[in-house]
Order: sequence, then C-alpha cells, then structure tokens
Amino acid sequence: MITPVGRMILLKTFERKEFIKAFTSLVLVGQLGVVCGPMLGGALTTFLGWRWVFFVNLPVGFLLLILIVRVIPNYKEEQRYHFDKIGFVLFSIAVGLITFGLALVTEESFQNVETAGVLFGIGAILLVVYILHSRRLHLPLLNLKLLRVRTFRIAILGSFLIRLPLNAPFFLLMLLFQIEFRFSALEAGLFLMPFGFAMMTMKTYFQRVLRRCGFRRSLMLNPVLLMLSLLTFTQVTAATPAWTLLLLVGFLGVVSSFQFTCMNTLNFVDIEKKEMSHACMIGGVLQQLAMSLSVCFSAGLLILVSRFHHVATLNVTAFHTTFYVLGAVSLLSILIFRRLQPEDGRAMLQ
Repeated sequence: MITPVGRMILLKTFERKEFIKAFTSLVLVGQLGVVCGPMLGGALTTFLGWRWVFFVNLPVGFLLLILIVRVIPNYKEEQRYHFDKIGFVLFSIAVGLITFGLALVTEESFQNVETAGVLFGIGAILLVVYILHSRRLHLPLLNLKLLRVRTFRIAILGSFLIRLPLNAPFFLLMLLFQIEFRFSALEAGLFLMPFGFAMMTMKTYFQRVLRRCGFRRSLMLNPVLLMLSLLTFTQVTAATPAWTLLLLVGFLGVVSSFQFTCMNTLNFVDIEKKEMSHACMIGGVLQQLAMSLSVCFSAGLLILVSRFHHVATLNVTAFHTTFYVLGAVSLLSILIFRRLQPEDGRAMLQ
C-alpha cells in the first residue's frame, strides 16, 4: 500500500517536466534504505541477536508516522471508487500462491516440487480468472486497460523482466560474503555501503545523461552495463582485495540506480493525470512481485547449480554461475526496450 501512495504524492506535487528530478530523489532515498538495511541488520544480528531486526521497525515506523502527519499534504482523489472486493480476493490469493509455490521450489530438499507445481498452477488459473473479471468492470482493482498505452506497456514489461537481475545481487552478495568469504553479518552489510554512496555522487549525472541520450538509448545501453557489472562478480573469490569488492559494489550501485530512475519515470510519460493513481498501483504491485520472484529465482539457481556439481552446500561456483545467468537475463530486457521510439519522453526531458 505504501509504495504506490508514495509515488502518487510525487506525481501530485511535481509537474510532468520535473518527474525526472523527483524520481531520481525517490530512487536515491529508497536505495539508501536498501543499503543501510543490511548494515543495520548486520549490526543488530552481530551484537544483539536476529530478533532485533524486527523490533527496530517499531521506532522507525513511529518516527515516520510523525513525519507524515506534519509534512505530507492530505491529497485526495477527486473521484471516489468502488472497491473491487472480488478482484482483491482473486488477485491477492493468485499472487500469494504463485509466490509461495516458487519459494517452495528453492528449498534444498526439492521434496515439495509437486506441491509447488499445484500451488503455482492454481495461482495461475486464479490470475486468469481475475483478468477476465477485471474486463467486466469499469474501474477494477488493477486497471489493466492502461497496458494499451504503448510506453506504459513497454516500461512495465521491461521493468518486470530486468528487476530479476537488479534485485538479486543484494541477496546473493550477502550470502556470498557470509557463507563463502566468512564475513560477519556486520562486515557483509558494510561492504554493500558503496552502493548507496555511488548513487549520491551520481545523482546529477543521471539527469544529464538521460536528457542527452533519451529513454530509448539509455534503456538499451544500461542493461549492457548491468550485465558487465554482474559478470565482474563471477571473478571474485575470498582472496579478492577489499578495495576491489568495494569498487565493484559501487559500480553496481551506479548502474542499478540509473536503471531504476529511467524505468520509474518512463511509466508516466504518456499516462493522463486522472489515470496516474491506477498506473502507480500497477507499477507498485509488479515491483513488489518482481522483488519476491528475484529472490526465488536466484535462490533456485544457486541450489540447481550446486546439485548439478554434486555439491551438498553452496560454493563459489554456484554463485558465479548464478551471476552469469542473471547477466544474460538483463540483456533480454533490451528486446522490450528497443520498441521505444527515439522521441518517447522527450517532452519530459526539457
């Protein structure tokens, strides 16, 4: 619920020509949270115990409530919508079953493959039922009719695909650093901090590049840079110098944050103002789903590679192979983004 509402506040506050600046800041703050999370979680786990990872949300949430009451304007939609209860039930159960089914596949024993297949199949059927149900309503829970807008459709499909390799590195690197390199949880979190620092130093650069190259060229070139960044991690070992790891993580931060900025802005290039809340909802749902699928996908790859090499536990080879596959997946998004026209989004780049 929070993700689309946060974006809607930006869309209500800024003019369309200021969206790049607004979403660059959004990506910056969001990814800083992703960076600080492993560091804070590592410190809590190392010194206080893993349960404190959950308790720390209480003071943070309380602080956010105070800031929201004092700072955030109380924007309201001009038109009230009837809540699609049937669609909510169908869609939430479908996504839950699909995600849980994929999660079962990633378990090392592989004893739940049949159960996972049944859950995934039922979830897929319910998803189709929801799509058929949504077509009958004027204002469904997720207005999939917006996918008829060419730039929005390309942005959503391309973003969903490339988020698989974009969201996986944090999960994989935390495992690699702790399991194979024998870092403590705190040390592993500290080694991911250059990700956020690189974003802060490159914020102004992102806007200049996007204005000069446009959305199409940027979204066709950046996945190549993401692939190269992921492939660099196929060469790291426990003997890799610390400064090299920090540089590689920093470069990954630059490439990832630029990709997020491009995709988040492209979503709303041709969306009418009255439809932006629905576009935010679709983008937010697919973003969260992609994050879950990314972890399931990368975890499943780790286990499959380990079994292929007849190794009982995870090793460096499994991580390296997973990074190779993720690099290849990042290139697939180019097939979608190439459908953009050179002039797409130019009005937003003025």
